[in-house]
Amino acid sequence: MPFKNLQTDQAMVDKIWNRLDTSHISAILVTHSHYDHLMDVPYIHQKLRSVPSIYGSSTCYYTLQHQTYNLPTAKLVDVEAEASVAGKPGKWYYPLPDSSYRFMPLLAEHAPHVRVAFLDMNIKLYEGWYDSVPARLSKPKDWKEGQTLSYLLDFMGADRKTVKVRLSVITSACNPPSGFLPELAPADQHPVDISLLCVASHKYVENYPAKLLQNMNPRFMIASHWEDFFLRYDRKKKRGVRFTNLNKFIAKMKAIEQLENKWILSEPLVKTTFLY
Repeated sequence: MPFKNLQTDQAMVDKIWNRLDTSHISAILVTHSHYDHLMDVPYIHQKLRSVPSIYGSSTCYYTLQHQTYNLPTAKLVDVEAEASVAGKPGKWYYPLPDSSYRFMPLLAEHAPHVRVAFLDMNIKLYEGWYDSVPARLSKPKDWKEGQTLSYLLDFMGADRKTVKVRLSVITSACNPPSGFLPELAPADQHPVDISLLCVASHKYVENYPAKLLQNMNPRFMIASHWEDFFLRYDRKKKRGVRFTNLNKFIAKMKAIEQLENKWILSEPLVKTTFLY
């Protein structure tokens, strides 16, 4: 796999795309630039009639300028310098002039992928960043991680000021205080209603996800990024992501009293509805 040339499986994306309602998509948020998060974004962007902006790190910004993609630079937004860090709030982004939602990027980190026992060390793959357009994008190592981000996402009321629902999106296990919520201004304070939390590599981060959940104290949690994405999405029997023990993550969650019976393991392409 590390030496294989990669490209988007457009037929598979189309098959999944036809099952989704994409009419309301007005922004694409990228958490980091590994191929499993970023490689299909240009093709997805091409399929969206609304032509939304793509938000991500500096590395994401430069990666998507590669000649392979031919994306308009005006649609690429580097949010890294405006992200929340060390408890200091970042910038609120409003994707549309009359946007009914907003988001704030938070500096986070990516957990190691695998442990090498005889070396007594954890290894993280495809580290690094770009500060210019990469020369090539073909093998997995060419999609460098860059700065990993989490996002705080607010859905607003009719006045465009009142927060109705707040989501936190964490797609990589990270050490505290990475990914922690900042100290927001009184007018911006609102509890986290739903936290979308990564399962993969949980065992390589001490006290994950307990410390993160303690900080966010969400009303509900969706465990995501747990399935083996090297297998077909429509495979009847799902398998956990490689090098990650799914049962041990479930045991961790059962031990967190604040979320007893308030979390689910997401299923690919299964719609989840929350009533407030």
